[in-house]
Amino acid sequence: MTDFDPDNAGLEVWEVHEETDSAYGYELHDAKTGKILWGAKTCTDNGRGNAGDVDRNSLGSEMWSVASNNTFSFQWVLDT
Repeated sequence: MTDFDPDNAGLEVWEVHEETDSAYGYELHDAKTGKILWGAKTCTDNGRGNAGDVDRNSLGSEMWSVASNNTFSFQWVLDT
């Protein structure tokens, strides 16, 4: 939990899910309201993911999940 999205007031949570029937395999949501800002359904056990500020050319932190080959920013896909 941190301020991943400077355009969204408050903090956001990057979360990956192990449950195969989850609405999202990974998602970014508002920490206060729980509103999903973006995410993707994976239908797989996706209990592994991480986030950190690893790209100095990208505003904020970057996020990734084992269910995708992409790196994400708060705005969605950063790199494939």
